[in-house]
Amino acid sequence: MWPLAGHDRIVTYLKRSLEKGVLSHAYLFTGPQGVGKMTAALFLAQAVNCPAADKPCCECPSCLKIAVRNHPDIQVLKLLTADETEDKKAKSEIVIEQVRDLQHWACLPPYEGRCRVFIFEQAELMNEAAANCLLKTLEEPLPNVLLILLAPSLGVVPETIISRCQHLAFRPVKTEIIEGLLLDRGVSTEQANLLAHLAGGAPGWALTALENDEVLTQRKERLELLLGLIGCGYEERFEAAEELAGKGASGRNDATGLIRDWQGLWRDLLLIKAGGAEGVINRDYQDRITATCDKLDINNIRSFLSDLTKAEKLVDYNVNTRLILETLMLDMPLVDKAKPKRVI
Repeated sequence: MWPLAGHDRIVTYLKRSLEKGVLSHAYLFTGPQGVGKMTAALFLAQAVNCPAADKPCCECPSCLKIAVRNHPDIQVLKLLTADETEDKKAKSEIVIEQVRDLQHWACLPPYEGRCRVFIFEQAELMNEAAANCLLKTLEEPLPNVLLILLAPSLGVVPETIISRCQHLAFRPVKTEIIEGLLLDRGVSTEQANLLAHLAGGAPGWALTALENDEVLTQRKERLELLLGLIGCGYEERFEAAEELAGKGASGRNDATGLIRDWQGLWRDLLLIKAGGAEGVINRDYQDRITATCDKLDINNIRSFLSDLTKAEKLVDYNVNTRLILETLMLDMPLVDKAKPKRVI
């Protein structure tokens, strides 16, 4: 049983590999945040440790422990928090000490299950030393050890790592599939439709927004801020960038969420400007977006959408997010004002 909606191709491939006993020793799952990479990694961890004939059964003690991330043979490597480091400082990279710790445990037989599974939640955040250290484990596979690396795209992972993993690309899930998932959970048709469109192909985002009101509250704040900034000058915009950084938007995950919310809004502006209002994502803001659209030129909208796409990639590459936000404030089209040329 693989309840992984929207990724039938990947599920079929993994199931066949499992049945034939030809699983790779290392996988690289790529795709946008919330698309299902971690869910798939946990299902695969369940499958290689499940004693049932139809793996994973999602009901045995092993499957249940993995589902709540409480299995001794399953480890998720992510950024260390301040409480997990000797110097009491949070890390912005996956460091070599974490990989060496992985190698120590990988050399030991499974404690309770059939296979030790190590999942890199953000493989793109490995620093050079950590990535080079991991190569040894990738080049010399150990029995009963499975590595699963998660990343937003191939471009942010070293080629030496990519070449030693089986790559599986997770594509955005269709809106109607996400809407169906939400309806199955008893969500109203109107709410399910809105969340499914806002998810942008990421069912994980929709489910998180359903369970956590803060997600939609934060989205509202971001859209209100952007709609206000469109009519402001550079001084107000840079003040907003400073305020965002002070509230934590200089952090990688917050910056990614901010940029994606803004991408959705500027995409809606472009659709309405081009006569495609039926494809608008932010349907609860459609009237205000339409009013704003009248004040902007379609070429400027296209240009800034391109800037947002570049900014998202820069965040993935771990570029300073404060600088990215300030650059976006400069690139954002001005209403009824000539934008000065930037000096490069």
